[in-house]
Amino acid sequence: IEMLDPRGRTPLELAVSLGNLESARVLLRHNASVGQENANGWTVLQEAVSTGDPEMVQLILQYRDYQRATRRLAGIPELLNKLRRAPDFYVEMKWEFTSWVPLVSKICPSDVYRVWKRGENLRVDTTLLGFEHMTWQ
Repeated sequence: IEMLDPRGRTPLELAVSLGNLESARVLLRHNASVGQENANGWTVLQEAVSTGDPEMVQLILQYRDYQRATRRLAGIPELLNKLRRAPDFYVEMKWEFTSWVPLVSKICPSDVYRVWKRGENLRVDTTLLGFEHMTWQ
């Protein structure tokens, strides 16, 4: 499903560039890759946008997001195994923004991250969530 034609395009790239929505759907249902770049550096999503077909763009976006989430979730068991094998620890990380302008440092954000690891359990404590337009969120 990822074989290249003489011009270096995958079947999905060809279906998208020709605007063939049904072919693109079939290829995506069979796990055609959305994230790769072609020889010109274009992704399937960029190709879909260039067709001007909003339905094609939406289809490609849905499958791109699905494939990204699937790849991330596939790494969780390995991450848990590594976490289980790592020694238990506690660490504090402090960061802060400062300024040489008087009184500005008082409103600059700062925080301390506290991380505990025991077995395969991990806890991260932080208090700063966001700083936008001079209001805390």
